[in-house]
Amino acid sequence: MRGSIYNHLGTALRYLGERERDPSWLKEASEAFVNAQASWLRESNPFEWAAAQNNLANVLRAKAERSGDAADFRVAIDAHREVLEIISFAEYPYVWARAHNNIGLSILGLARSELGESVEKIGKYYQEAASCFRAAISGVSRTDDPIIWAEFQNNLSTSLVGVGECFFDVYSIQAAVKASRLALEEARRERAPAVWARFQANLGNALRTLGEFSRDLTVLNDALVAYQESLLPYSETSSPIDWAKGNDNIAGVLVSIADIRGKGTVELEEAIRCAECALRVFEGAEAGGLAAVAKNNITRAKTLLSKRNK
Repeated sequence: MRGSIYNHLGTALRYLGERERDPSWLKEASEAFVNAQASWLRESNPFEWAAAQNNLANVLRAKAERSGDAADFRVAIDAHREVLEIISFAEYPYVWARAHNNIGLSILGLARSELGESVEKIGKYYQEAASCFRAAISGVSRTDDPIIWAEFQNNLSTSLVGVGECFFDVYSIQAAVKASRLALEEARRERAPAVWARFQANLGNALRTLGEFSRDLTVLNDALVAYQESLLPYSETSSPIDWAKGNDNIAGVLVSIADIRGKGTVELEEAIRCAECALRVFEGAEAGGLAAVAKNNITRAKTLLSKRNK
């Protein structure tokens, strides 16, 4: 009984921490899950212990995402892997699949935080994450759990884009596009608009990367359409950050289109407008990392525009 109480308490504290952006809630959530494990000994209650361990690992990943510290992501990865020491595919395929997905997400975070490492090492992280997401996909039924299956496909797409960028591997990026399209077959707008929008943005990322690699305007225009679709559920007033991210994505791909086209100013002027809208929101929300990306898009667009106006 005590284990269940601590586990429920930890879950509530975790949601508070993620919603309020207050690290103290996440710290208390961690303590609650540790107390749950103390009540559910690993030897006598392995499944319950693993459930609490999985929840603890998710909190550790949330803390790592806040800190951006590679060491924190490694702690989360180790915690998730302990779950797999108990949970087998044969007995609990769904839980096994979710554990692999969680490991993959933590490895993605590790890849993004290891800024000082070699491109090859970061690429291997992305490859490892892709393997985790493929395992996760194998453990769920598309028919029985279509949205979860689609979420895993979307995560696979993200990891494959990373592989493609690190190793200049067009085949991985093409596979990322395929995975994103599969995800969107299940995550339809009328069923889950926010999920659909996120998957559209991820499809846009994959198409944009593929288009920039191949310098293919048709593919880049497909990326533009995907980004525009991803904006549909949002407005600046109702979802300012999501709206701004969509506008900044549009700005980035418009600059790439203009660069490859080699003439004209329409795309560049629109890119500046979109990126400036995004920057206004990001600066108001004190989202420094996102603001930096928007500023870079503005600089790229203005530099090209200046050359064409001479």
